[in-house]
Amino acid sequence: MYRNSKRALRRHHYQRRKAFFAKHSLVLSWWREKEPEGARAACVTQAAARRATTAKDCSCWMCGNPRRFGWDAKPSERRADRSYREQLSEL
Repeated sequence: MYRNSKRALRRHHYQRRKAFFAKHSLVLSWWREKEPEGARAACVTQAAARRATTAKDCSCWMCGNPRRFGWDAKPSERRADRSYREQLSEL
């Protein structure tokens, strides 16, 4: 019984996020104005479903996690790197 309420809540939030992204992607789909209305609505619905699952548009180097591409490091990684460089300079 408890599991079903979790599933219902998860589905509720998924539908809520999907509606939010569909509403906001209509504003941003100005480049699709020349397409037929049905095709445009289908594209918006697909994009909204994709963005409801993961809020990022894509995982390219511009949109993705900066740590994945080596641009940012955790404080512990910075400390370890600093310690390593100090040990190399002592040699």
